[in-house]
Amino acid sequence: MTAQPPSHEVIPVRAKRRTRRYDQERGCYVYDISFTTRAPITDRTAEVARAFGLGVDGREHVLYRDFELRLAEGDVAYVTGDSGSGKSALLRALKADLGQEAADIDDLEVDEEVPIVDTVGASFSEALSLLSRVGLNDAFLFLRKYAELSDGQRYRYRIAQMVDEGKPFWLADEFCSTLDRTTARIVAYNMGRLARRSGATLVVATTHTDLEGDLAPSVYVRKGWGEEIEVEYRSSVEAPHCTIAEGVSIREGTRDDYRRLAYLHYRDSGFPVPRQIYAMERQGEVIGVIVYSYPPVRVAGRRTAVGEFTGLLDLLGALFRLFGLDQSAMMPALALIIVFFLIAVPVGLLAQSRKVRAGREGMLGEVGRAVTDLDPDGRVFVHSEYWNATADETIPAGTNIVVVSVDRMTLRVRRSS
Repeated sequence: MTAQPPSHEVIPVRAKRRTRRYDQERGCYVYDISFTTRAPITDRTAEVARAFGLGVDGREHVLYRDFELRLAEGDVAYVTGDSGSGKSALLRALKADLGQEAADIDDLEVDEEVPIVDTVGASFSEALSLLSRVGLNDAFLFLRKYAELSDGQRYRYRIAQMVDEGKPFWLADEFCSTLDRTTARIVAYNMGRLARRSGATLVVATTHTDLEGDLAPSVYVRKGWGEEIEVEYRSSVEAPHCTIAEGVSIREGTRDDYRRLAYLHYRDSGFPVPRQIYAMERQGEVIGVIVYSYPPVRVAGRRTAVGEFTGLLDLLGALFRLFGLDQSAMMPALALIIVFFLIAVPVGLLAQSRKVRAGREGMLGEVGRAVTDLDPDGRVFVHSEYWNATADETIPAGTNIVVVSVDRMTLRVRRSS
């Protein structure tokens, strides 16, 4: 027997919604949302109807009946529920009522062939701030185009774009559903803070229930099947911290900690003689390393850091305003600075011609003391700091030593004669 092919008739779905953008008398948004479906009659649909005792006439499915939702400026609404329970229908109803006042993450226009740092923010610093808040804070990511981003990165970019719209309502369906759960919690924490501080109302819908502690919602909607729904109203208070910080610890780090993450550095995986290393861990995994080291003689960033000031007078004026100092004292201060440089510059030039006393070369020949036995590795005290060290002979603790070479953060030493 040859089965009749499925009908290509479009299944009628008639949506019925009664909405009032805002009910002044009740002081809230009020929604009735339902839809009616009618299956086309085919051999197979008729078989299904007979097998399960169903009719093929139109049937109404109610999602929300006289549902009240109170939203205020700065509220964070968190809508959760199983897939198909009606979360998206609520956001669509809100969007239709709010019109141009709402920015919907799914309706944003994206220029896919322009670096993302050029597409958001009124200024360079604002662009970096927006992208960093949504977890796109890598130097290489700033330079990528939207078309070159992963799905998760694209979603985070659209969040930044939604915020940049500057509208009073932010709507995000399937919120953070494409992100790993650690990143999702960070983004949720930043979004909750940003919405409150911007005075915007954020409404997100998702099947995930693990973002409550980071969003700190003031309105929590739990949507069940059919008309089942539960709404909880709370005080609108920011989460004190991101929940992933609860398992984070900081300890003294090592060269191996740095090497483990060095490939992620945007400039160079090498580093000069360090002064101190710290490592950040979460659940036993190293997630960050910071190295304090001797700075190079020439650092281009020093000039860039004060590039917003057009001259020394602008810099002095800004400092005087910052500390509330009398502006009339600015010219005498400028005179003192000029005198200082007239003296300091020649002295500095003379110092440049002398033996280097800092950095890798400055450590050679320095005298210190063995803090532990060197057999052959141990710890020494040089330059008012503790160092890892190695020697070609056994050197007891307390013995005076001399630095003969430097290998990154480890000193090679010998006994002092």
